[in-house]
Amino acid sequence: MDVVIMGGGLVGASLAACLARDPAVQVVVVEKFAPPSQHNHTGPQDLHPSYDARNTALA
Repeated sequence: MDVVIMGGGLVGASLAACLARDPAVQVVVVEKFAPPSQHNHTGPQDLHPSYDARNTALA
């Protein structure tokens, strides 16, 4: 089975990790933002949160 997950935030990454445990499942995560680089990171303004107020309220 092939699965494409749109968004590598809190839910997308968790779902991908769970599905990837099954060797019969091929998982691809499509993320809008590039991963942060340690070489050109200038501060918190460069990071994009993977959660919003709705996720925080559920925690």
